[in-house]
Amino acid sequence: MLAEITHLDAKAEEAVARVISSRAGLLGAWTVKGQSVLTELNKLSVKKGDVLDFVVTSKGEKTAGAYQWSPSILMPGASNPGMPATGGRWDARVDFSDPNKPQKPLGALEELCQALLLSPEFSVLE
Repeated sequence: MLAEITHLDAKAEEAVARVISSRAGLLGAWTVKGQSVLTELNKLSVKKGDVLDFVVTSKGEKTAGAYQWSPSILMPGASNPGMPATGGRWDARVDFSDPNKPQKPLGALEELCQALLLSPEFSVLE
C-alpha cells in the first residue's frame, strides 16, 4: 500500500491516518499537520474475506481540517476479475470515482447527517 496524505489546514488539529485490518488490527498510523507524509506498508498479508479500513481522524477532540489521501494497493501475481486491465492494482482515486460522472453536492438532509456523524456528542454512547 502506497499513498501520500496531505493535510491542507495548518491551523487545524493534527490528522491521523490509519490502516486497519479486520484480521490483524492496526497495520500503520501516520500523523500529519499542514504538510504531506508518505504512507507506505509493504508485504501485507491479505486473505479472502479480510477487510482493510482506511481511516482519518483528528488527533484530539477538535477537527483535523481538510486532507487528501488516496491509497493505492498493488497485488503482485493477482488478477482483478471485475477489472482485467488493472491486473492486481486497486487505486482509491480511480476505482472510487467515475471521471465522466462528477459527484453531486450533498443535499441539506445529507449535510445534516454528515454533521451529526462527525459531532463528538453523536459518537459517545452511554
